Amino acid sequence: MEISIVSVVSQFHRVLTGKRLVFFFQQIAKDVDVEDLARRTEGYSGDDLTNICRDASMNGMRRKIAGKTPDEIKNMTKDEMYDPVAMRDFEEALSKISRSVSTSDIDRHEKWLQEFGSA
Repeated sequence: MEISIVSVVSQFHRVLTGKRLVFFFQQIAKDVDVEDLARRTEGYSGDDLTNICRDASMNGMRRKIAGKTPDEIKNMTKDEMYDPVAMRDFEEALSKISRSVSTSDIDRHEKWLQEFGSA
C-alpha cells in the first residue's frame, strides 16, 4: 500500500494537534515511521508540522538537482525529479526545524481553555 504526504499529515493531525494541514499529493517511502515522527514532534504546532512536511517533501528533489546546471534541470522530466519522501528526508527536516511553542505556552493555553472555553 502506498502512503502519501497527505496520509502522514492526516496521521500527524490525529495524533498531535487537531489542526488541519493540507499538502499536495506526494508518495511516502515505506521506511517512514509515522508513529515515531508523531512521538518526536509532540508539542509541535500545526505550522511546525507543516514546515517539517514541506521541507521533507522537497529533499528528494534537492538531491536530484544537486550539482546540475540550470539547463540540465530544465531538461529533466518530472519522473527524473521524483523521489518518494523517505525517513531520511524527515530526519533532515527535523534537524533544521524545531518546535516554536514552549511547554509553558501550551500549559497557559490549556488553562485558558478550561477557564474560558473556546471561541
